[in-house]
Amino acid sequence: MRVLALALLASTLTTGTASAGECTWTATSLSHSGTAQVLAAPGDILGFGDGQLLRWQNGTFTSTALPGTATQLHLRGADGSGRAAGTVSSPQQAITVRNGQFTSYTLPIGATNGDVRGVNQRGDVAGFATGPNAGQRRYLVWTDGSTGKPTEVLVHADQFRTLSGITDDRRLVLDWATTDGHTRAATFLGGSATVLTLPTGTTDSWTTAAAGSWIIGTAGADHRSVLWDATGTPRLLPSGFDAVSVNRSGLVAGTYAGQAAVVTADGSVHQLGSGTDLGSVADDGTVLGSSAGVATTWACHA
Repeated sequence: MRVLALALLASTLTTGTASAGECTWTATSLSHSGTAQVLAAPGDILGFGDGQLLRWQNGTFTSTALPGTATQLHLRGADGSGRAAGTVSSPQQAITVRNGQFTSYTLPIGATNGDVRGVNQRGDVAGFATGPNAGQRRYLVWTDGSTGKPTEVLVHADQFRTLSGITDDRRLVLDWATTDGHTRAATFLGGSATVLTLPTGTTDSWTTAAAGSWIIGTAGADHRSVLWDATGTPRLLPSGFDAVSVNRSGLVAGTYAGQAAVVTADGSVHQLGSGTDLGSVADDGTVLGSSAGVATTWACHA
């Protein structure tokens, strides 16, 4: 593990108007190659670069080797205690990160290739694994911060097309195969699915991610990005914007015209500059990612 005191560098990339009034999106370089992926807790940024877990804790940088022979890391988010969850690959394995240390999630007997798809504030983690039969997908939930034996979703699992996350009230967020041959964005709780309202003029929808009670996905033949609020009401996002991450206030981040971008509550798209890539948007509104290959965060300052 290497430790380095960081002097963070800030530079303004774009300006825009946020829902709460005018503000400027300002970039802060974290001065290390890689991508900032999640804000695990205030002042605790986690990312990936050079084949390692990267961590900036209150301005101090450390890097930690990935477990085993893994070469890739994708963190999906963090719970209210600052514990992040995600997936390492080559080989694929569901993991959690706390205080810079990795712990693997236990899989059911015969299952391999664990993949974390989402984490909520209370520490519930949703994901899936495969096997033992070829092509068999098993949908799993580790509850209340546990990394031990998960709960396996068996009822109606044959109608799950994929799993995209878990809300704070423990609803699984997924794509549901309807009996008329369509796919619908849906939530699942207590053995029952609830399909989300379709935007006008569409027949199919798909989920991407969730945070709190907000869900993002796509709908229609053109797979236009959609934001569903806590009531399940859909709002089409600007054409050409690809939603990737949402926070618990409904702020959506993604990509637009090849750049990382944010859509605010008034529907405005704010691009974050040429050469930018998105990691996620945190609950405090911080956007995490990279700029020209260097880990970077953005914040909107009035």
